[in-house]
Amino acid sequence: GDIMRFILSFRYVFFVLFFSLFVVCSFLIPQVNINYDASKYLDDDIPSKQAMLVLEEEFGLFGYLECMIEAISVSDANAVQLSLSQIEGVAFVEFFENDANFYQNQNALFKIYFETSNYDAQTHDAIQSIRDALPDYTIYMKGESLSSSEYSRVLEKEIIRILIVLIPIVLIILIITTTSWFEPALFTLVVL
Repeated sequence: GDIMRFILSFRYVFFVLFFSLFVVCSFLIPQVNINYDASKYLDDDIPSKQAMLVLEEEFGLFGYLECMIEAISVSDANAVQLSLSQIEGVAFVEFFENDANFYQNQNALFKIYFETSNYDAQTHDAIQSIRDALPDYTIYMKGESLSSSEYSRVLEKEIIRILIVLIPIVLIILIITTTSWFEPALFTLVVL
């Protein structure tokens, strides 16, 4: 009872406080980062996490992508290798024209290593730059870096769609089921 009386006696102070926090939080939303790297959740004393740390210290932790281009000549493939290696965020590009694993039936496979990890924004930007650098070719890509990039791109787009659908549904349910007209308004303030 005492806590309730205290809150009610200073209700305007609490209202201003919470409204101020709401405004500050709404401006900080773009600063929220999503962690796509599940290994970050492991404790440091788990053997698999320790092994990953040793691997990272000894060899580095670089993103990796395989990119195949259809119907390309050897000379064009060599030119593409050079242009891909110039992209910001790309550490190096492997392509061996005389190796059947890299060039076969006018299809070229490029193994692209990035300067940062699979989950880094710089790697995602480099993947987009690779797409932009090859508009005239039919390309196929695979790798953990691509998966991470696609997950983050889709998640950013889908969250907005989910909110556009979900908020009106919840508001309708609140309007139908509550006796107070202020609860839907409060919910809208909290969500937005």
